[in-house]
Amino acid sequence: MAYPYPPSPKKSNKKLLIVLATVLGVCLVCGGIAAGAGMTTMLFNNTPAQVADKPQAKPTQPPAAVAKAPTPTAEEIVQPAQPTEKPASTTSALPASGIYTENFDTKAGVWPEVTTDNYKVGYSRVGNYFITILKPNASAYVLPPHRLQEPFTNVGISVNVRPGLEDGAYGIMCGFQDANNYYAVKVNQTQYSVYKVFQGKITFLTDPQWKPAVDIDKLDSNGYINLGVGCMGSTIVVQINSFGESIVMDDVNSFPTGRVALFASSGATQGNDGYKTVLFDDFSLQVKP
Repeated sequence: MAYPYPPSPKKSNKKLLIVLATVLGVCLVCGGIAAGAGMTTMLFNNTPAQVADKPQAKPTQPPAAVAKAPTPTAEEIVQPAQPTEKPASTTSALPASGIYTENFDTKAGVWPEVTTDNYKVGYSRVGNYFITILKPNASAYVLPPHRLQEPFTNVGISVNVRPGLEDGAYGIMCGFQDANNYYAVKVNQTQYSVYKVFQGKITFLTDPQWKPAVDIDKLDSNGYINLGVGCMGSTIVVQINSFGESIVMDDVNSFPTGRVALFASSGATQGNDGYKTVLFDDFSLQVKP
């Protein structure tokens, strides 16, 4: 599949619309990968700024009052165990571009396996990676152990997702700086949104805020949806099941470089195993200079 969506370890033949390729060709000429620190993996829960998973119905008459913006919530960051061996240099000698893939058939990728009172993450027995949210209206994020030099300027992420039946959502983050500063593509049932969180404040980049996802109901034989996100500085491209959904721009270019993450968030309804379980498979990440 053409950049920004790296080829899936198990699937190829994903088509990109001509308009996506044109925009990406323009975007890729700007900026190189900034020299970053060595790879680490972090987990954290409870979203810093809650984004409603479902859009509100449009009123037939003007509302009596303007709704207040979402209020940021406290963020708990859980640091991983430190590596037993230090990198050979301060730059870790990591490549500045390349492709990282993980199909989760074994634990060789060393993705984190953690259980707390709020969430649990890890490898499942059926060859995928799961995020389970154990509290209502909370989130957990996973930063993959990709062994590529961070932060990224031009990056594409592709992952197959089995979203589960519970309330809640899932998605991909890029331009990630910390718990209160990042871009996010969030999918809930048949809709998606693209937004940024800057200093804990949400700004939607899609208009309307939530948009219908074309072909999202076309699951593969194992019940998975493919989600692709390309982040080229201030440009974010969304693809769901090989259909180009959106190309959005952040006029301010708040996060020209950053890291990437997968996330899941819960609603208010409890399921059989917590409030939300999302399965991820065939993760791939492509970094361009």
